[in-house]
Amino acid sequence: MVIFQCITILEKLQILIMLKRFTNNFINVMLLFFFYSFFLFGFSFSDFFSKNYFLFGFDKATLELASFYTKISIFSIFPIILVSIFFRILTS
Repeated sequence: MVIFQCITILEKLQILIMLKRFTNNFINVMLLFFFYSFFLFGFSFSDFFSKNYFLFGFDKATLELASFYTKISIFSIFPIILVSIFFRILTS
């Protein structure tokens, strides 16, 4: 507490601005990282997971259609996740 007594109000505001910039940059980098990893993982392994774990016992045409719908659902799930993240950031 003694350290902060020597800091002026202007310096405190500058520190807060720097912290907000760092947090903003960190969130942007993490969102980009998870965006690319989510899509790469989703498109790479959607056929494998849907065929081996969820849809065993179906014929080949049904399996291909289900894996195609799994890839489409990735595009619908990700915007929902982003809206949830930004909503929580804006309300905090």
